[in-house]
Amino acid sequence: MEILRAYKTKLTELLYVDPVPILQLAQSKKIITDREYNKMKCISDSEKQVIELLDKIMGKSSNVCQDFLKILKDVQDTYPQLVELFSEIEEIPSAPPSLSIEARPETLDEEHGVYQMRSRPRGYCVIINNKDFGKARLNFKTQKDRKGTDFDAEYLTKVFKWLHFEVVQYNDQTAEEIHSTMERYRKQDHSSRDCFVCCILSHGSKGAIEGTDGCSVPIREITSYFTGLKCPTLIKKPKVFFIQACQGTKTQKSVRVQADWEGHETEAELEPEDADPNTIPNDSDFLLGMATLEDYVSFRNVFKGSFYIQALCKNLELLCPRNYDILSILTTVNREVSEENMMRAKQMPEPRYTLTKKLLFPTS
Repeated sequence: MEILRAYKTKLTELLYVDPVPILQLAQSKKIITDREYNKMKCISDSEKQVIELLDKIMGKSSNVCQDFLKILKDVQDTYPQLVELFSEIEEIPSAPPSLSIEARPETLDEEHGVYQMRSRPRGYCVIINNKDFGKARLNFKTQKDRKGTDFDAEYLTKVFKWLHFEVVQYNDQTAEEIHSTMERYRKQDHSSRDCFVCCILSHGSKGAIEGTDGCSVPIREITSYFTGLKCPTLIKKPKVFFIQACQGTKTQKSVRVQADWEGHETEAELEPEDADPNTIPNDSDFLLGMATLEDYVSFRNVFKGSFYIQALCKNLELLCPRNYDILSILTTVNREVSEENMMRAKQMPEPRYTLTKKLLFPTS
């Protein structure tokens, strides 16, 4: 089920050209009922047919999802693009067998160095989504609006709600408003919650995030609101920040790699996101996931969202149910983003952390 959820977009792109054989196979193998099949046949838009099929299957049992994946493997000759997809899926190693987080006694978490993650909700997930930079342009700044950022905000909301967080989104915040938001959550009582997550989608510069008025907020100031001294109810609890923004203006050069097959290069409208390594406080239990290395730009597809946030959400969906810890997930994100070809440049994300235990996000 997790694989279908994580690869839903890619499967839709591969199958919508001719979904009828897949629908017929799914019906014949009793993966969908005759009634479901007839209903899907009546949908005139082939892309919507595939989406309806995948949604219907993901609503069934894990065994049904596995049977559907087996069908797809059997038709790789008809849909050769599936060969590459299954190669990608098979590269994901199986998670080591372990107790689910919910099944572990509390003492076992401590003994094995795992952060407790049992509360419902797990904690707040604050999303700051800065898209409209009209205020900055009134102040003679040159920032463009961040087209495509809503795709990132929607995906983050979906994933962190699924991970049992209370998601709160703020749109188009100025520098002063970003400070006010951080102060609001610093003052919150987090005693009954196990974690705090903050995702910031904006323009940036070295060591800083930009408000929609063009004024900068140092990332270190943002994270420092949640030190043990300033926010005591988050002591010994993980504080996680994901930052989609540039850390400079340099572009990393792409290096050509020999491949067995070279296809046509796809084109998309890309925009580079327009932060000093001292971005996390001298305090424990922080994780900062940066979209790119210090001094370099990050990229956003205006039709799909940023490469970093999309890869992050996809791998959280895929690997959290397998009990992968967040640093292992971010390593996978690093690899996927670094392999993308963006305007003949590349991008390498960078996690920075002072975590003292493994951090897992259980789905149950």
